Amino acid sequence: MSDPTKMVIDGNRVGTKGYPRHWQAIGAEPPMKYEESGEPINPVPENPTPDDLAAYAARISWETRVAGPLINGVRIKCDGDAIGLIKSMSDLAKSDGTRTFAFDTHGDGGNLLQLTASEAIALDHQVAEWVQKTFDRRAEVYAAITAGTVTTTADVDAAFADVTDDWPA
Repeated sequence: MSDPTKMVIDGNRVGTKGYPRHWQAIGAEPPMKYEESGEPINPVPENPTPDDLAAYAARISWETRVAGPLINGVRIKCDGDAIGLIKSMSDLAKSDGTRTFAFDTHGDGGNLLQLTASEAIALDHQVAEWVQKTFDRRAEVYAAITAGTVTTTADVDAAFADVTDDWPA
């Protein structure tokens, strides 16, 4: 019988987005789960060290980026595949300014938009700016952790709160 209080590495998630295959070599945290339930969790100690906070900030930055920006009231998914598709759409739009595009904002068929070539190019630019904003914010949070002005997970959450606002702000 398994122990529901024992934490184990969730091997199914190693090598997926946010959990590098060589997590030990780069000092990252592995994906964890309770042995019995299989529910993945990412434990953060009650009194986190700067390293714990940096790992938490990396996770929040990644989760924020993948969730995507809210552009004109529409959430745009931004995992690696979606970013590549948006970039490709923009490249096609640059080569044929009369073309229109059907664009699925979540990749699940639930929100299909029709975009002109200029709208596709603008979307690519806005997504690129927003993705960079998540990385810039992560760097700011790392600096604040090092400076000792970010000391809790709540501080990290607060630092990313405005990144999820409607974009461009």
